[in-house]
Amino acid sequence: MDYKCPRCRESLRRQGITTRLLPGERTVVPMRVGYACRFCDATLRMNPHPLEMKLMSVALVATCSLFVVSRHLESKLLFMAATALMLAFSTALIVLSRTRFREWPRYTLDGDHPQR
Repeated sequence: MDYKCPRCRESLRRQGITTRLLPGERTVVPMRVGYACRFCDATLRMNPHPLEMKLMSVALVATCSLFVVSRHLESKLLFMAATALMLAFSTALIVLSRTRFREWPRYTLDGDHPQR
């Protein structure tokens, strides 16, 4: 992933991003927060890759269903398989983010449409 700010091009990979309240949100326990660049104060939003979103959805459905079935059948083997599946999906996301998604911008300016 490309973790640079779309406005100032500074790297936001390590502690370069801050959070802020979105307009209309309550200050105590807000439901949504926005992101801001620490260097130029640009309002940002996440720009997930479409394949990343599909992989996360499949991982969530597969692991949750295996956890439910393992709980229902009281099977330790299925529980370990669900845990291994969750770790495999996590590893796949890390590998994909470092190889295939290398040039994909992680953040876009708020108001811009996500890149496709």
